[in-house]
Amino acid sequence: MKTHNSVLDEIDRIVEWYRDLPDHINSDRKSINNLLKARRKLASNQIALSRMVADAKEERDAAVFCRKKAFSENVLEYRNEGDTVGESEHKANIDTSTHRQREKLAEREYEAVKLIYSSVNDILNALSSDIRLLQYEYEKTNYRNE
Repeated sequence: MKTHNSVLDEIDRIVEWYRDLPDHINSDRKSINNLLKARRKLASNQIALSRMVADAKEERDAAVFCRKKAFSENVLEYRNEGDTVGESEHKANIDTSTHRQREKLAEREYEAVKLIYSSVNDILNALSSDIRLLQYEYEKTNYRNE
């Protein structure tokens, strides 16, 4: 199984290759095949990326759960010691600041991976559009030559 970094590195390579293509691509079989190959690689990496999104969401949800659980336990503990609800919640917020930091970090990771996934989807759509256009031009050119 690929590591997260290897998946992201391969996606970067494909995107850079696609970005650096000239504005006008020849509508020949080789160009079409290169775009098909890039789309296939990108789509297979998108599957690995979707697993990364799911893992990041799971991490985020676990961090939220841990923070809420710790907060509730702390509030209960302070209430049992005789503090008011407001005092208990204030103290519990202070006590769970580390949990909140982990939650924010997990949230940022999830949002980042989700954004990459969405961008890959947009690039796949652009590749598909370019492929369709080149195939149309290729067929039109070959039809005239027959």
